[in-house]
Amino acid sequence: PAVFNVFTPTYVRACYLEGTVLNGCNGFPLNGANIEVNTPEIRVDVSSKTNGVFKTGQVTPGDYVATISKPGFVTQNIPFSFVTGQVATINVTMVPEAVSDYSGVVLDAITQQPVPNAFVELFSATQSFDLAADADGKFDVDCILTDNYQATAGAWGYLSNTVSLNGSTSANIMLQRGYYDDFQLDLGWTTSATASSGFWELGDPVGTYGNQNNLVNPEFDANGDNNQQCYVTGNGASGNSVGGDDVDDGSVTLISPAMDLTGFSNGTISFYYWFYNGFGQGTPNDELAVNVLVNGQSYPVFIETVSGSTWRFSGDIALPAQAFSSNDVKVEFVATDNDPGHVTEAGVDIFKVELTPVSGTQNPFLTASIQAAPNPTHSDFILSYNLGNTQDAAVLEVRNLLGQLMYTQPVDTKTGRIQCGGNWTPGVYFASIHNGNAQSQPLKLVKE
Repeated sequence: PAVFNVFTPTYVRACYLEGTVLNGCNGFPLNGANIEVNTPEIRVDVSSKTNGVFKTGQVTPGDYVATISKPGFVTQNIPFSFVTGQVATINVTMVPEAVSDYSGVVLDAITQQPVPNAFVELFSATQSFDLAADADGKFDVDCILTDNYQATAGAWGYLSNTVSLNGSTSANIMLQRGYYDDFQLDLGWTTSATASSGFWELGDPVGTYGNQNNLVNPEFDANGDNNQQCYVTGNGASGNSVGGDDVDDGSVTLISPAMDLTGFSNGTISFYYWFYNGFGQGTPNDELAVNVLVNGQSYPVFIETVSGSTWRFSGDIALPAQAFSSNDVKVEFVATDNDPGHVTEAGVDIFKVELTPVSGTQNPFLTASIQAAPNPTHSDFILSYNLGNTQDAAVLEVRNLLGQLMYTQPVDTKTGRIQCGGNWTPGVYFASIHNGNAQSQPLKLVKE
């Protein structure tokens, strides 16, 4: 005959530990503190959440020690007891090892006047802080871990600039006039859509792959800036299918903040982009279009229909003549999925506007000129200069796309040649001659 065994479970109530970890510098909850208990059971090891709270537990009661630690703070060892069916509570305030207050001001490089409401990112190898300057261009952050920080400042109408604090706790950040955005900072671009998916997003691009593991969406931003940010359509999670977050059934539009181009006679825009169009039925027929909006009137200046999965440079695109009589000029990028549907994706990075002042207005450019050969180059640039009618005390400067000074050399002869750039990383640079507050027309250098 069959034998049935009946087992009765024995339930054992657990012991619990929970609490809150605070930052002793400011009293705020401390995220990411590690809580470890010296138990012989399965290791009790958890981290505090964004609200500073942690929770853990085990079966065996007894006396233990909880070790609470986080880099930059003094480790604390706290005795406590696990009691069956009860919650032990530990609330701890972590003492920072070394903290400082950091501050600075963002200034117009020509007028030395404050740049109000500039965006500032203070960052080191281990942490970063997004800040905003006030109406006087001032910014500050109190009671943060002492570290070797850099600060990047930007505002629409200025070229972003990054400075190293070199152990100091304050910085003056000078911004040159111009329109440039590599999307490290959020300078106020807006989006709209008629499509059902694939909306423009600012972030670190997520790569996607198609058949035979072929690349569709690049997984990095354009080379030539110092961050990983760009605008992409439908930046879905890694591993998504190719069409999982692409532009579907309409258009998605990315629009720049307004630019005041009065006082200029001509100019160009340039940018890096990628555009992918494939799969679906029939020949792919989608597009990435760029339009210049002048007081709301649209002027098409660029269209891409050729699919590719790598970053491409637009070249210098002339702005329409109507733009130079308006203080309300915008640029829009429109990715469109036409009928019948195909996979449509796009990205935009390193947006720049170069302008020439109207003759007879206050001209910031000198008559000095610069030529470079070879350009592009894998090695050194040979820069040939002619000072024209430039006065004494002229200086040759080369800056990267963030406005950081890469090279400087006094020039005291009317003509000459200078060799530089052999140790620069690949990217885009600009060389110019400076004399007081004036400078020559910048020359674009491309290091491959």
